[in-house]
This record gives sequence, structure tokens and C-alpha cells, in this order.
Amino acid sequence: MVTFLNFDGTFLYETTTLQGQVAIYQGPVPTRESEGGFVYTFTGWNKSLDNIQDNETFVAQYVTERAGFTVRFYNYDQTLLDVEKVSYGDTAIYAGDPPERPATAESTYVFQGWNLPLSNITSNRDFTAVYTETVNSFPVVFKNYDGTVLQTRYIAYGKEAVFSGVTPVKPISGRYCYTFSGWDIDLTHVVSPLVATAQYSESVRSPSSSLRYWFDQTNKQYTVNSFSGNDTDVYVGLTYNDGTNGEAPVVAIGQGAFNWQYNIKSIYLEDNIQRIEASAFYGCQNLSSVRLSQNLMAIRSSAFRSTSALTKLELPKSVNSIEPSAFYDVNSNFQLSIDQDNPTYCVNGHFVCSADKETIYFGYAIPVSTALVIPEGTKTIGSNAFANFDQILSVSFPSSLTSIQNRAFYDCDRLTTLVFNDCPVAIGEQAFYDDSVLTTIDFGSALLSLGDNSFSNCPRLVSISLPASLLSCSKRAFASCSSLTSISVAAANSVYSSDDGVLYSKDQTQMVILPLAKTGALTLPAALTNLSFSELSDATKITSYLVASGNLTYSSYNGVLMNAKQTQVLLAPDSATSFICPASVTLIGSLAFYQSKIAAVTLNEGLTEIGSNAFNNCPDLTTIAFPASLVQIDYGAFQNSGLTELTIPSTITSFSDYVFKSCRSLTKATINSSVLGYNTFGDCTSLQSVTFNGTLKEFPGYLFGNCSSLTSIVIPDSVTRINSSCFQDCRSLKTVTLGANLNQIDSWAFSGCSSLAEVKMNSKLTTVSSYAFYQCALPSIVLPTTITYFDSGVFNNNTAMKTIFFLGTSSSGYSWLGNIPARIKILYYSATEQDDGFHWHYVDGTPTLWVASTTTTS
Repeated sequence: MVTFLNFDGTFLYETTTLQGQVAIYQGPVPTRESEGGFVYTFTGWNKSLDNIQDNETFVAQYVTERAGFTVRFYNYDQTLLDVEKVSYGDTAIYAGDPPERPATAESTYVFQGWNLPLSNITSNRDFTAVYTETVNSFPVVFKNYDGTVLQTRYIAYGKEAVFSGVTPVKPISGRYCYTFSGWDIDLTHVVSPLVATAQYSESVRSPSSSLRYWFDQTNKQYTVNSFSGNDTDVYVGLTYNDGTNGEAPVVAIGQGAFNWQYNIKSIYLEDNIQRIEASAFYGCQNLSSVRLSQNLMAIRSSAFRSTSALTKLELPKSVNSIEPSAFYDVNSNFQLSIDQDNPTYCVNGHFVCSADKETIYFGYAIPVSTALVIPEGTKTIGSNAFANFDQILSVSFPSSLTSIQNRAFYDCDRLTTLVFNDCPVAIGEQAFYDDSVLTTIDFGSALLSLGDNSFSNCPRLVSISLPASLLSCSKRAFASCSSLTSISVAAANSVYSSDDGVLYSKDQTQMVILPLAKTGALTLPAALTNLSFSELSDATKITSYLVASGNLTYSSYNGVLMNAKQTQVLLAPDSATSFICPASVTLIGSLAFYQSKIAAVTLNEGLTEIGSNAFNNCPDLTTIAFPASLVQIDYGAFQNSGLTELTIPSTITSFSDYVFKSCRSLTKATINSSVLGYNTFGDCTSLQSVTFNGTLKEFPGYLFGNCSSLTSIVIPDSVTRINSSCFQDCRSLKTVTLGANLNQIDSWAFSGCSSLAEVKMNSKLTTVSSYAFYQCALPSIVLPTTITYFDSGVFNNNTAMKTIFFLGTSSSGYSWLGNIPARIKILYYSATEQDDGFHWHYVDGTPTLWVASTTTTS
């Protein structure tokens, strides 16, 4: 019998084995539990199982080793991460990839460790990864309508986002006002980052309260005529009710209604507006947004001038009238667009044109320093199209052009060059007027006409060449071109010719243009029959006038132009200093010596007339002797001359106005004539002495106005009337003696004679009109009983006036005395002594108040 026992004597197995045979163990594999950190491995039995001779007992034998254990590492979801062997009592070490747990929409996870301690491993062990959980918070950005961030909040997953800032606002804009109504997304359950934009409900606003209106009673409609407020966004509604005229449509923006309103940034015009009048938005420099009425028909001059912040504007198809300066001086980036269905206008670059682009009505937003090229196909450039555009340096005109209308390039201050590319063009009035630096003009070979003042006042033009095609040229085409020395025309021209730089008709019977700066002697052709002496007199650099032999209309005498018979002095050159009239002369013509250097003139016996302005503005002319034959002196003949003394002969029967006006060196005048004109001596500020020897009937108006050196005047007995303002502002005039036959003093006759203290009246005066002695220094005056009209304002602003000595014995029958202000005491004449304080008499020719038993000189 063979018995198998474990290490501790525990029975394992028993079997019968024949003697001499090998014992065979068929029981369970012997095991021994680990203990004390050791493990046991079965190695066999305590003795050999061979050659069994007797009953035997075998005991299991073990090898002793230190214990080792298997540890497994699992993720949160039991995914195996790592397997390691660990000796008894040692610490398990994780050698796999860092454990991770994916974030969810709700939470974020961070690995914190394992669910069991890793130290002192005494058996096989499974570890599970442990994570901390953080509930997610998401940014919620609250924005206003324009993208402005109002607030940012972080909201936990699943919670509601609530805006905690100030209630969002959207400014009034155009025709609408806005009320905050909420946000554009649902914020009750936040599960991700969000951007919420403020939402608004809109409603039609009330028209701006700062608008002022004018009501058209005839058409029953309103016009906005002014604005007085600080509004930045202006709304003009469909209708208005002023409380008096009832509700009616608003149809127009009036002239200058918003000009220079710097606060305004936007304008919204409802669709009843039909007109925007002149300068309506002129100078609104912060205006950047304009919504126009879709029924707008007219935009007047300067309507949007100098609106420098405005960069675009859309015009509706209804617009049928735009004045050229409507968009003058706008931002250079300004873009104008016009509805493509507009039948009148279209935009072509910087030009507003006719719908077919054949007419340029005006330019706008022309860049600085532009060489302007008018497009081929253009036939007409409209009136004022480019007036006052100082951005333009040169202009090239296409061969298709046929018309440049009035003032098209008026006052273009930097325009230097014009090139007409053989265009058959008619140039209108003042088309290039006052282009102050224009120096070069190439008219090409097809020019047709030059209108009145088409190139006037262009001071840099020196010479002009005109083509054979020219059919019409105004005499004033180049007026006031102060540097122009020469005009020539092609010999083949059928209408005009030129000679020595002067433009004539083809047959040379008429002078058309004499260049202002032409110098030296001017020889007039033999065929010439028609001259403008005013134009000749403007050419101040001509030194003498000569006439070709054979001329039947004109002649020359010592360089002075005369008629052929030499009975008329027509024109002297400005440089003339002296002249002796031939015995044949009967007339010195208008402007004959105007503005010349003439210092000495001998007038011949036989001279009958001196024409208007003949010696006007001749400061060197200090003396003149009129012949006995002279009967007529015309308007302004010696105005502004240097005369110091003069005698007007009795032969004068026709005497015009302003003859000696503003002769500021004139000190003495002797008047023998029976007539004088209005303002004859006005502003002769040095005039001190005037003697009358003739039979004047009237003193004309302003005869001695502002003769500030005149101290006294004796009105001759022949004069019956002193007309209005005759002595006005004679501030040094102290005494006036009225002639015996004077009966009428007109309004303002002595007004402003602030030194006038004595007026000696006559006994025939009947009328004294308003303000006759306004602002004088009269303390008293004697008034005759012949007066029938005495205006209440005669002594206005004459504060020195205290007493009226009336030649009547009472006021009875003299109602005009009631017109004398109450501040002035009226005394009545009495030859006998009175003690009531209201009567006077003469003492040695002096008006004196009666006082009982004594007299007091007033």
C-alpha cells in the first residue's frame, strides 16, 4: 500500500503497487497556500517512487519562493489599460498611457488616481481609474444690433443665461424708432458657447420736433423752412399739422432750411417730398446718410454743397431737375447713383449726363489736380457745369462737342490749358470767365462762335489765334484780359480779319476787339467806319492814335483821335498830358480824356459841348477855362478831376448831373449859369467858397452833399426851391442865409449839418419838408406866417432846438404849428410889451423874449 500525504500530513492519495514496481501518483496536484510573503511550488516527493518493496508513505515536497502578484489597471469603462507583476508587499506601478475620460457636453474630467491603494500588494489586484468631474460653463456674449459687446457671462451647463446689464437701445434711424424686444436665440438651456444679438421692434417715428414749417395757403401744403435743434437723425414725415391750417402733405425742403447744421448726421425724407430748394443742406459737414423721397423731382443750387462727410447718394427715377451746383464741393470720394429707369439723367464717372450721355449737365467730386477729358460722344456741356471747380488744371474737348453753354467753366482758378480737338463748338456767354491762370488755348480748326464775355477777365492770356471756321465773335469775348496783346485770325476766315494784333470785320469797317494790353501807336485802317470809344479807352497802353490815309470817318491830331472834319475830339491816349483844341472843334466827346494823365487843356472858342465823363478821373487836371461859346456840360464831365478853382459861364443852358462830383481839391466855385445838375459838387470836401452871380431857380438835390469844408452859404434871391439832401452832411456849415424868394425846402435838405447854428429866414417860405434840419445844431429859428406845410420831423435829432420865434401873433389859422414837438417852445410876435412869457419882438434885429419892464436877448 502506498500512501501520499501533503506537507502537513494531509492525505492526498493512496494506491496499491506491486513489489518492485514504481508507485504512480494519480491524485490532485499537491498545493501549499502562500504565507508570510512566500509562495510554494510542488517539486516532488520526499523519496523515490521506484522499486517499491513494502508499504510506503510519501510526503509532498515544495520549493519556497517570495510571493509575486498580478495587478490589472482598468479605465472608468473597464477598458484594460495595463497589467503588471508585483512582488509581495511592493507598490504597484502603472506603466500605461495616461488615463483619459472624454469630456461631455455637460462635464469635463480630470484623472485623479485609482480606486485602491497601489502600495503593499499581497494578492492579485484590479485597479479602476478615478476622475474628478467639473460641470462645464459656457461664455454667452450679449451684443447690440451693431455688434457692440454689451456683456459677457459664463453660464453652467443646462442653466438659463440672463442679461444683467442696462436695457439695450437702438437709436432712432430714418423713419423708425426702436424698442428692445429680446434676443435672437433661446437662452433658457445653455449647452454651448453662444452669441446673443439684441432684437428690436420698429415703429414709424414722429417727425423731428425741431423742424419749422411754412404753409402754402394756395396749394394747401407744407414746406420745411428751418431747423432749430440738436438732433443728429432727422425725420421729415409725410404730413404735418400746425394746429391752424390742419393736416396736409409736406412737399418741400425750403431754401437754406438745414444749412450749416453741424449736428445732423442723417436725414430721412418721406415720399411726399418733391423739391429740395437751394442751399437746403449747405455746409452740413457731418451729414453722412441721406434717404431721398422716391417722388423727388427737383434739387436746387447748392442743395448739398460742402457736405464733406457724405460719400454716397441715390437719386430716384422721378428726378427731372438738378441744378449744377447742387453737389458742389462734396467729398472727393462721393459717389452719386441715379435709378437706371430715370429718363432724364444718368451718371458717367464724375459727370451727371443726359440719359443718352450726349449732354454733360454738371461735374461733381472732381479729384484735385485733374486733367479733365470730356468723353467722345459728348455734344453739349451745360451751363455752370464746372463753374468754380478749382480742381481742374486742363480740359481736352472731343471732336463731337458742339456747344459749351454759359458759365460752364466760370471761375476755375487753376485751369491753365484748353485743347479743342477740332470740335465745331459754339462757346456761350462767360463760359470761361474769370479763369485767372488760363494761359494756353488751342481752338483747333472747327471753332464756330465765341459768346459775350466767353473769356473775359482771364489776366494770363497774352495772345489768341482764331481759326478760319469762326463765324461769330462777341466784341467782349476777351474783355478785361489785362495781359492780352494780340489777336490773330486765319487769313481764310470769311467773317474776320486781323491787323497788327487787332481783330476787325473782314472788310475792316468795324473794329471787333482791341486787346487791352496792346502797346505803342495804334493805326486805324482806311476802311474803318465804326468804333467803340469806351473799348478804346480801356486799352491804356496805347501811346497815340493814327489813321490811315483815305479814311472818311476818322482823323488824328497830335496823336488824339478825332472825326474826319476835326469838329469832335473823340479819344486821347491815356499818356496824353496836354492838348490844345483846334479852332474847328465844337464837341469834346464822351470819355475823350477819361482817366488820362492830361494836365493842361486849352478849350477853343467855338466849343459848344463837353460830353459825359470827358475829363472824368483826370487827377492832374487842376485848372480849366470855359469858352463863352460853351452851352452844354454832360454827365460826370469833370468828376474825380484835380480842379482847384472854376467858373461856370452864364452861357450854359444844359447842365447834367455829377459834373464836378468828388473834385476833392476844389476850393472855390463861381457860378454864373442859370442851371446846375444833381450832385454837381457832391463830395467836394475842400470846397470853401461858392459865389452865385446867375439866375438859378432851383438848388438841385445833393448839390453840395458832403462838402465838409463849406462853412457858410448865401442862397441867391433867384432861388425858389432847395431840393432834397442839397446840403446833406455839410458838417462844417454854420450859417445859412435864405434868399428873398425861397418858398420850399425839401426833405433832408440840411440833414447832418451838425455845426449849423443859424438860419436866416425870408418872408415867402411856404413849405418845409421832413428831416429838413435833421441832426443840426440850431438853438432857435424865426418862422414866417407864409408857411402852409411844416413836417413834424423837420427838427428830428436836433436836440439843441429850444425856441421857435413865430412871426404870427397867435397860433390861430396856423394848424401846422401843431407838428412842432412839445419840447420846443413857440413864441409869438408882439410889437407891444407882453409879460406872459410867450411873446417876442426884435431888439436891434435880434429876436428877444418880452419880459415885463425888461428885455432878455434869446
